[in-house]
Amino acid sequence: MIMTYGRPQQAGVIFHLEGSPGNAVVTFAPDKVYQSVVVSSPELQSGSTYTLYVGGESSGNLSDGLYTGGAYRDGTEVVAFTPADTVTWLTESGVSSARTFGWGAPRGGGGRSGRR
Repeated sequence: MIMTYGRPQQAGVIFHLEGSPGNAVVTFAPDKVYQSVVVSSPELQSGSTYTLYVGGESSGNLSDGLYTGGAYRDGTEVVAFTPADTVTWLTESGVSSARTFGWGAPRGGGGRSGRR
């Protein structure tokens, strides 16, 4: 799953991905401003629904930005989605057909526009 936000996200704000309510795939608080997140986990199964939240708080143990155990609460839902068979590309609006690489640059775009 690759999530690309329209704007940079604040450092320290929790990113929480869960399957069924209370079943966390990952909960972390990045220590730097970010605009894209990649999550790879065997817990992400095609045909299941997942919800991405930001903010809120976790009662889990915090180590290097990653929360383990505990409960997550009071976050804001960003997007719910069902993963594709391979990579699922997301924006705040939902599953996207746009494919990006690196830190949000369009594939094959090379950063140029217009005529040569």
